[in-house]
Amino acid sequence: MPGTLGRATIEVTSKYSASNIESVHVLVPEEIETFLAIARFGSLGAAAEALHASQSTVSYRLQALERRMGQRLVERARGDKRTTLSTAGENFLAVAERWEDLAEETRRIRNRHHVPVRIGAADAIAIHVLPPVLRELAQDPTAPRITVETATGPVVSDRVALSHLDVGFVFFERVHADLRVEPVATSEMRLFLARGFETGAVDGHPVSLQDLRLDREVRLPWGPDLLAWRQRFPWAEPLAEVAKAFALWPFLQAPDVWAVAPAFLAADLVERTGCTVHPVVEDPPARTIYRITHRKPRATIAHAVRTVERTWARVASQVGRSGTGLHLVDGREA
Repeated sequence: MPGTLGRATIEVTSKYSASNIESVHVLVPEEIETFLAIARFGSLGAAAEALHASQSTVSYRLQALERRMGQRLVERARGDKRTTLSTAGENFLAVAERWEDLAEETRRIRNRHHVPVRIGAADAIAIHVLPPVLRELAQDPTAPRITVETATGPVVSDRVALSHLDVGFVFFERVHADLRVEPVATSEMRLFLARGFETGAVDGHPVSLQDLRLDREVRLPWGPDLLAWRQRFPWAEPLAEVAKAFALWPFLQAPDVWAVAPAFLAADLVERTGCTVHPVVEDPPARTIYRITHRKPRATIAHAVRTVERTWARVASQVGRSGTGLHLVDGREA
């Protein structure tokens, strides 16, 4: 894929060899992706985290790219972790972004399919919220091909910012210059008590955390605001800390175990564990589900992303029909 930067003619290759590894006429995809991550995240450390690579690997790729171009592309002040693009880097950014678009278009042509929409979501959202949307897309012969992956909220957000994902659904509002973040639904937090809990609380009746053994809690990282709320109570080591909602299943079948989780998990947890569900007297903050997309989506996937957004709007009433514990942000039950 030839292009130009000043007087230098460049080509893109995915192969290294002893004869061309330092050639100014060859660009390597991993180096371009690394440069784009540094430009978008503003530091080598943040780029390394987003790319799931070590900072030394990111630094090596950047240095190799700069040797290849014969110019410094990124300015790094001594003692300052932040980076800025040099004038040459600003010029090369346009080339790198065009390469990114061309690489995606090449993959689309090679696969001879509709441009895929890559959706990422927190596991609880993927399992309990998105199925009606995915079913609708699967039944629509004109809909794009879909790929779905689950990850933590920060990872999903970073991958959308890097254009590795096209649409993300997460529980927190990530502030990033390249991201468009929209709240789409909310869910109150509820208390889930293992069946036969010693308090004898009646299903559906409010329960105070003051009446519970704090060392029998199973805790999930629902967000910093919920952590701040939790700190209002005496500190105790929980029975367990888990990263995925489905890990609650075995614990809630043990005596006197409890957890605080979004209300949209209720139907599944009750069916699997026989637990009871209660409002919390101390009123924990509700969870908000945010949809995140790139502010400047690649032209090859912009239409497909709009298809996903329209599908969400069309099936919103199924996503959280009465009793599911979800509400649209405009106040309608979702």
